[in-house]
Amino acid sequence: MTPGGPAAEAGIGVGSSAERLLSAYPEIQRTGSYTDSTTYYGLHNGAGGWIVFAVFESRVVSVQVANESNVPAENGSVRTMPSERCPA
Repeated sequence: MTPGGPAAEAGIGVGSSAERLLSAYPEIQRTGSYTDSTTYYGLHNGAGGWIVFAVFESRVVSVQVANESNVPAENGSVRTMPSERCPA
């Protein structure tokens, strides 16, 4: 995990704390989880676009940008991330 890479508008990216993520985006939705270790939070633009943050051990470990109209069938949803991308 290397902080300082691409970031969302509020400066949230890989390495940001969960506390900072939730503070920067009070409207963010909890969109899912993977076991008890990884939680997903998502922001949507109202037109099918999502930015999803995966949080593991109180840190953002992954960011996914996707649109519901382009999600591969095997993924099922853009609101979470496929398990093979999870850090657990």
